Amino acid sequence: MIRGSGTVDGQGSTWWERRSSCKDHKGLVISHSQNVHLEGLTFKDSPQMHMAFERSERVHASNLTIQAPGDSPNTDGIHLQHARNIFIDHSRIMTGDDCISIGHGSSHINITRIACGPGHGISIGSLGIDGENETVEDVHVSDVVFTETTNGARIKTWQGGKGFARNVVFENIRSEGARNPIIIDQYYCDHKHCTDHVSVCVCVCVYPTI
Repeated sequence: MIRGSGTVDGQGSTWWERRSSCKDHKGLVISHSQNVHLEGLTFKDSPQMHMAFERSERVHASNLTIQAPGDSPNTDGIHLQHARNIFIDHSRIMTGDDCISIGHGSSHINITRIACGPGHGISIGSLGIDGENETVEDVHVSDVVFTETTNGARIKTWQGGKGFARNVVFENIRSEGARNPIIIDQYYCDHKHCTDHVSVCVCVCVYPTI
């Protein structure tokens, strides 16, 4: 159990001004761990992503507050990578990047009662960079409010990638000023120049609910 009522201030503004030097400067990282419970924590202005759950299982994060300016670079709220059986609920996330990003090798993810914004929404991916075979499955996102975000519910895959994003459900979602409330991008590129690849792609299976 990790519980607290104070604020962890990453003082990231200096790093944001020097983007080329800001590499792998994360806030709290839970790695190679099991049965972790985080509650009541507050993070602000991390140099990059505020929290990351990597190669971990059975993590429950609740009642978190994560805050950074809307124009701060790469300041994801929570990033998942090779993570399984993750529960994130009752949290307020305001960042300059994804509120929550779900990366390769993650499965059985439950996200509920999240206030997201500003930020880039809740994203699956990006998957398949450099033609890699990458997968995400069994994701359930519900009762989320996106306020003045760039995106809402998003799935993004690189051109030429392989793999899948499957068994993904977004439900009871409210958008208040999101530029792209729902977006599936299979030609994702975060560089100025990307080579088109159309022969292979990541399979994205969408099951809308009403």
